[in-house]
Amino acid sequence: MFIVCVIMIVILGSFRAWMQYDYVKQQEETNRIVKELQKKTAELEDTYMSPYHFEPAVTVEDNDTPVVGSPIGETKSVPSQNGFFSYMDADCIKGVGTDQYKMKEDYRLDSSGIWTCEGRWCIAVGSYYTTHVGQYIDIVLKNGTTITGILADCKSDKDTDSTRRQNANGSIVEFVVNESSLSSEVKEHGSCAYAYPQWQSEVDHIDIY
Repeated sequence: MFIVCVIMIVILGSFRAWMQYDYVKQQEETNRIVKELQKKTAELEDTYMSPYHFEPAVTVEDNDTPVVGSPIGETKSVPSQNGFFSYMDADCIKGVGTDQYKMKEDYRLDSSGIWTCEGRWCIAVGSYYTTHVGQYIDIVLKNGTTITGILADCKSDKDTDSTRRQNANGSIVEFVVNESSLSSEVKEHGSCAYAYPQWQSEVDHIDIY
């Protein structure tokens, strides 16, 4: 019986020693992993984990009007007193073979009498903003409304002011319409601002992208 007890004590002692050894090894491995993670974290902080900051690029056009880069393209400023939205009938676009004329094949008439393309209202703007037919143009109004447009025609420089933005009637945005489908209110005022109540506001800025 004594011998059995001695053997049990030896076995328990050996098991305890092995458990202690295994625990120490686990602690060493854990410490090694923690140090490795700390090292990698420090490396990331020095490179990729610095605070994100967006600094828009700013340039100046010939007319000294600022052009500020935005996440979606360019945000361009507008002249004052610009709430008059002129219009022209699509039949005025007659240049067979031009991008403007080809685009008419994809026109869809909105219930207001304004033509749309790709789900956006067909518009014309001065060359200061863009001359790329088919380019997306967001007209952001001061009341927070955004008119999503697409360039369907280009205003002639001779019809706009020296900054190539605004017509003599105050319009910077001209809508392409089916004149016979326009409401009497739009025709009375000569402005597509009356096509929708939320459009009766001046333009705050224009996004080109």
